[in-house]
Amino acid sequence: MRNEAGDPPGGPGHDRLVELLYAGIGETKPFDSFLKALRLAVDAESSTLIIERQRRDRPGAIYSGAAPEERIARYSVLYAEDPFIDLPPGKVTTLAEHVGEDVIARSDFMKGFMAGSGWMHVLGADIVEASGARVRMRATRVLGRDNFGSIERDALRGLLPHLKQAMSLFLRLNGLEAERELFAGALGRLAVGAIIVDRDCRILQATPQAEAILAERDVLKNDRGRLRLLDEAGPAGEFTAAVAEIAEANDATAAGSRAFSIHRSSGEALGLVVRPAPQSSKLHAPLRGAALVIIADAGSTVAPQPSVLVRLFGLTPAEAELAALMGQGLDLDDASVTLGITKNTAKAHLRMVFSKTGVTRQSGLVRLLLRSVDELS
Repeated sequence: MRNEAGDPPGGPGHDRLVELLYAGIGETKPFDSFLKALRLAVDAESSTLIIERQRRDRPGAIYSGAAPEERIARYSVLYAEDPFIDLPPGKVTTLAEHVGEDVIARSDFMKGFMAGSGWMHVLGADIVEASGARVRMRATRVLGRDNFGSIERDALRGLLPHLKQAMSLFLRLNGLEAERELFAGALGRLAVGAIIVDRDCRILQATPQAEAILAERDVLKNDRGRLRLLDEAGPAGEFTAAVAEIAEANDATAAGSRAFSIHRSSGEALGLVVRPAPQSSKLHAPLRGAALVIIADAGSTVAPQPSVLVRLFGLTPAEAELAALMGQGLDLDDASVTLGITKNTAKAHLRMVFSKTGVTRQSGLVRLLLRSVDELS
């Protein structure tokens, strides 16, 4: 039933929904106003936009105009069990039509997550935007209410062409945001090379510094589109395993990073750090499993963190703290005062640092450490 303005009772019309959809691209909480208005327009208790990852074990992002964070977090864990998936792009349908009453009755997801929380009817549509990302639009009603009808279906159907365009713009803009973070942010200031690769080491992006190192084919090379660590440079098998593990980690924070010490043919040591790839702050997870490979550049002027030196060179924490301070230009006296240790203790630490890194003078240590890689945490 519609009022004289053509809106559902208490809900906005098509033009207003389209306006809010495009405005949602720039909102701090993306699409928040649109989803709240959509909920009113289709007379639902909840409305949601879900962006799928290439690997569909969890969503790349969930935006909801009503659901509490706890419910969103719980759904993310159960994401792969949701039976209301893979709708034909552009088709508006309900949960009951898509999966059937039998599946609903047997589904642990429906009995536990949905009915257990008082939810029952879902209206949805999927679109696949230009880059290939699938986006789910959903509206949900509580148990005991009637299912969605033709008015609500028409409302969703009229939004789909705009949803496709809006999501393409949103993902493109947020991809640029992540790219700026990589190429113009901290990495640029540290003047290191960086390469984004997928779990199989296929090169997705690379900085100019990294391209120059690849062109040398001394320690790393571009092997028909894949990043390869030359066997003589370091532990190639461990490197590729680290890339696969970090690229597909469910939790970027828990994934941490892996550090490797590699050697040029000249004998010079460089550092590699493999860590989760940067992403837009508005996406909860990378849409495509990827890892960031950071490599040292001779122009870097920032010493690495002690935790990285522990992994790169096998230093103890105390040795690494001393090495990091001396890498910043402090002499032995100043470094020992800063650390609150005696000069003799500092000398003993320094002898071990020299032994483990293969250098014999502080100037050589500084050059070596400045070629190592900061975690950029």
